[in-house]
Amino acid sequence: MSENAPSVDDVWEENDSRELESSTADIRRIHKKQGYLDGLMRAKESSLQAGFDDSFPKGADLGITAGYILAQLVSHKDENMLQQAKQELNIAKVLSKKYFSSTLEIEGDEHPVMEKWKDQVTGSK
Repeated sequence: MSENAPSVDDVWEENDSRELESSTADIRRIHKKQGYLDGLMRAKESSLQAGFDDSFPKGADLGITAGYILAQLVSHKDENMLQQAKQELNIAKVLSKKYFSSTLEIEGDEHPVMEKWKDQVTGSK
């Protein structure tokens, strides 16, 4: 071999170094991305939990009120009124956006559907 010709070790060392740099950069990218995603998920979870903690009692109250109204209608033995109430008090309808402000508060003093059916129940006794 001549003095200027690269040795076998030199050729492999250069490639190994490039591969190691590339591999290290890939690992860094993966860890940065995973760290970003973990941080994003934790932030979403904490805000979701706060929203749940605030809204769950309100939703539970609506559910209790709907159950009370339906129970009263069952005791009145008015099948038509009961079926109509079941349709209107359906959870998807009760939680429709049209009844809530942008801050998810019920517009007005009371939910309009609940108010309507409370009046029906107390007026039909």
